[in-house]
Amino acid sequence: MAKKEVIIPPDVLESREKWGYSQAIKAGDTIYLAGMVAWDEDGNIVGKGDFRAQAAQCYENIKRTLAAAGARIEDIVWMTFLNKDVRLWPQQYPIWKKYFGRHYPAGTCVEVPALYQPDLLLEVQAIAYLGKKEVVIPPDVLETRKKWGYSQAMKAGNTIYLAGMVAWDEQGNIVGAGDFPAQARQCYENIERTLAAAGARMEDIVWMTYFNRDIRLWPQQYPVRKEYFGRHYPTATCVQAANLYQPELLLEVQAIAVTYKNGTFWATQYHPEYNLHEMARLIVAREKKLIKAGFFRSHEDMMNLVERMETLAREPDRKDLRWQLAIDDDVLSDEIRQCEFVNWLNKLVLPTAGR
Repeated sequence: MAKKEVIIPPDVLESREKWGYSQAIKAGDTIYLAGMVAWDEDGNIVGKGDFRAQAAQCYENIKRTLAAAGARIEDIVWMTFLNKDVRLWPQQYPIWKKYFGRHYPAGTCVEVPALYQPDLLLEVQAIAYLGKKEVVIPPDVLETRKKWGYSQAMKAGNTIYLAGMVAWDEQGNIVGAGDFPAQARQCYENIERTLAAAGARMEDIVWMTYFNRDIRLWPQQYPVRKEYFGRHYPTATCVQAANLYQPELLLEVQAIAVTYKNGTFWATQYHPEYNLHEMARLIVAREKKLIKAGFFRSHEDMMNLVERMETLAREPDRKDLRWQLAIDDDVLSDEIRQCEFVNWLNKLVLPTAGR
């Protein structure tokens, strides 16, 4: 069980006694930050009426809190921005760049009707991770990092933090303007593709939040949801947002997934004599041992990988499968894959065979 620790940062408002919450909790390598607003250490609002100044104070409070937990801004993997007026959001880009540079955590930006005090314009939630992190860049999903400063997902250990997904196609066009089920479908499609790029599936999702422009439309997406989730029921929260980043967007969906596998079963780098199809068959032959060892949760989980491997073996130009499986020509090309093995035979084995 992960050890938990309350983080009490210096020069940040002490919130426990007055409001009953901590600024951050550290659980193992994960740090969960409270929503940060533009308060100085005495609880005074910095930058009334000035969105940029408030954003800077939020980021400064985040930075100080992380430092108290032994972390940095670069360790943030997931953020949610709650705005009083989402139209002001672009004003903070220069401030964001100052604090985050080329670090792009997964992010969600929505408008809310009000914050705790009328003069607060922004509240920022964040989760940071001290271990190995990986930016997930899914194919066929809009590349957001350079344009908006966030990643579609970040993988931290076996947890995948997804940005808020909206009904954008890969060019950033809205799919299904005015059509709630169509926008829900595009959101789920983007989630599925992003998870696949991280080696996960919809069944790995454990937590979701739905931000709706009109919560009365929510039941319209039930049939679409069933197509993507079946009988998998992650925890979920459904709320109405005052606005989303674009007026035509009707829904934004956050998700967190946890992968089951204790490791990744892969062996072509150790056994280059086997091609991709043969490796898939070896996985099937060792099904019971691999499931018992925790590499797969079930026969169906194993076959999901095997079928993708065999499809890629037949269709080596499939970029989507190459991306999902992290496989390139060093595995798919017999000449490249076997090069090291052949060199070993020719230079070390055969010259000494007659001794």
